[in-house]
Amino acid sequence: MAPLGMFSPKEFKGGRVKVYGCSPGCLLFSIAISLLLTLGVNGCIQVFN
Repeated sequence: MAPLGMFSPKEFKGGRVKVYGCSPGCLLFSIAISLLLTLGVNGCIQVFN
């Protein structure tokens, strides 16, 4: 299976333990995208009301 970059699991104990998570950069990116989408939806609601 090909690695997924930021979303690939981190391996510990020789590959026996895999931790799926988000790096700090990935977390900031997802928060920024969420904020932009929220502002965009709120802007559309204001325009059409």
